[in-house]
Amino acid sequence: MKKPIKDKYEKLGAYHWRDYAMGHPKFFSNTMEAFYRGHANYIVRDFNKRKKGTVLDVGCGDGLITCMLRWSGWDIKGIDISEKGIELANMKCPTVEFELKDIFKEKGKFDYILASEIIEHLPNPDEFLEKIKNLFTKEAMITTPDRVFHEKPDPYHFIEYNKQEFANLLKKHFSQVQIETNGVHLYAWVS
Repeated sequence: MKKPIKDKYEKLGAYHWRDYAMGHPKFFSNTMEAFYRGHANYIVRDFNKRKKGTVLDVGCGDGLITCMLRWSGWDIKGIDISEKGIELANMKCPTVEFELKDIFKEKGKFDYILASEIIEHLPNPDEFLEKIKNLFTKEAMITTPDRVFHEKPDPYHFIEYNKQEFANLLKKHFSQVQIETNGVHLYAWVS
């Protein structure tokens, strides 16, 4: 039985903020912190190559990347199903609208969607992809860990993907799929 992602924030607190802060070479205590810092920076850099607009961060967790995008000038809202995650996000970044909400209850329209490190936690990724397809007008960025990099499966993940598996999944739902990898994560822009 897979562990629900909702309980991670109860156990780990605002761990994305901590990993990002610890990701400075002076403070590296393990390589995962360095990878997370690079991951967050990659997303913000890639978003900043696009024309600014509205963003829905689906599965925003403790709000780190959501807040970084706000600091970069994006009009962004974060949603998550974890009450503790949303509580932490509101404490860490009060300038962003965070909401305890399931994606399947979202009715708004956004220029962009960010779904970072969420698809691997879902028992039915096809249903999720069909839902987000109707929420954005320009593009969506979907990220997931690259299964090839990790030695063993994460106990919070239902399924992990390599680049080809991820591409095959996304191409079932979107006409345009562009995937890049940094060797640790897969990054897809879809439309």
